Amino acid sequence: MRAPTLPTSALEITDGKTTEVLRGHVITVDDMEVTILDREGQVQLVPNGHVYTRTICPETAQAPSSAVDVRGRPAEDSVLEWVAPTRRMAEADPRCLGRPLAHG
Repeated sequence: MRAPTLPTSALEITDGKTTEVLRGHVITVDDMEVTILDREGQVQLVPNGHVYTRTICPETAQAPSSAVDVRGRPAEDSVLEWVAPTRRMAEADPRCLGRPLAHG
């Protein structure tokens, strides 16, 4: 069974002195703060004034859940995944790798 998930996002967070990157799944954004489920499973509340930049990160390739393959493709892939062209991977955004952008 497959279920959709929220896309992975990367937020550059600054307090005016230091900048860090928080990666996870954005749950809500309101007029006060961003609620994000981080990669460790913790819910973080980030005040909007501390969010410097944000981006949506591309999905990474999913590891096969079994060693069984059919004609070189993982058995758990759907037929549509077999015949549909794959997306080209763009250059990785540094924020998606956990590094702040170089601002200048």
